[in-house]
Amino acid sequence: TITNTVKIDSLKPPLPLINIQIKGESQLTTKIASQLTLQAKGFFRDDLIQNSGPIPPKIGQMTTYTIKWQISNTSNDLKNVKVTAFLPPHVQWMNRIEPAGLDLKYNSGTGQLVWLVGDLPSATGVLLPVKQAAFQVAITPGLAHLGKLVELIGKSEASGQDSFIGLELESSDEPIDTDLPDDLTITSRDGIVV
Repeated sequence: TITNTVKIDSLKPPLPLINIQIKGESQLTTKIASQLTLQAKGFFRDDLIQNSGPIPPKIGQMTTYTIKWQISNTSNDLKNVKVTAFLPPHVQWMNRIEPAGLDLKYNSGTGQLVWLVGDLPSATGVLLPVKQAAFQVAITPGLAHLGKLVELIGKSEASGQDSFIGLELESSDEPIDTDLPDDLTITSRDGIVV
């Protein structure tokens, strides 16, 4: 919270008001919302999940990738936090999640991924470790992908309620394709299907 206190007084009150108290004080307290931040990252070479397949991806051959969702939270505890995204139809869900036991579900009918995070303490990703889910996806490029980057996951979106002020918070990150800007071992050419 931020508390503002305003006081007003007069050193020389007018003569008719000498015996009357003319000073005043007012206080305003403002509650500050937390900041929820979601980052979606893609990797081929990853420390959590071993991937395989050709780089750059080749027509008719499977290549696997790791997607990581990382969420952080600044000043207030959050509740009912969840992260969602859709996998494109050409992407295969490999059902490998790290750490094991996360409430992360994939709906093969709709392509939707939902991670039910639940409560997220204040200072997660600041003083506490970032909250992370990692999972594996795969592509087997077809002729339509030749000479192009291939999308691995659509836009990722996070939401949660600030427990202190009751406000619904949201954050999102852009889709990830085989360009993999977060994987420093991969160049942009390595993402183009050959």
